[in-house]
Amino acid sequence: MDEEPSFRELLARMDAGNDEATELLCAIFLPHVERVIRRQLREAKLHDMDPIDVRQSAVRRLLVHRGELSFTSAKQFCVYLSRCAKRIIAHELRTRDKHSCDQLSQAASSCLPANERPLLDVLSSAETVRAVRDAVTDDEWEILQARAAGRTWQQIADTLRLHPAAARMRFVRFRERLRRLIKDH
Repeated sequence: MDEEPSFRELLARMDAGNDEATELLCAIFLPHVERVIRRQLREAKLHDMDPIDVRQSAVRRLLVHRGELSFTSAKQFCVYLSRCAKRIIAHELRTRDKHSCDQLSQAASSCLPANERPLLDVLSSAETVRAVRDAVTDDEWEILQARAAGRTWQQIADTLRLHPAAARMRFVRFRERLRRLIKDH
């Protein structure tokens, strides 16, 4: 009857380049890390990001930096993998925030009069971008992007199955809410 190797034995074998030990360590600890990843993705509203990609990136970081790391317990090992996953998700969120900030600034500049465009400097803050993006309905976001792209009210109305006046009124209401949000931040 084979005895299961201890955490330290598996770690030593992984350090020596033993693929079986690496696979066994991953099989033991990755279910917990996957729960952390799924929770983080859900909280960050990154529903299109694949948890398996995050997990693989976390394991890759472990393998790349393994020689620099010193684990004294299984818990420490698990915490390291979880933190790697959280950092990967945070990096993706920062990247998307930057992209959203640029998109929102461009779209919002098209709907604000020239004298109010300096308010858009506030949109360089990721927190403000999130607040604005959370306050915008999907239809309003689509209208904003369509107007920034130069589409007519009729084209927008046809896409959203609205009357052109209704599309324009949603835009006007959004623009007022945008002004208030930007001034508050």
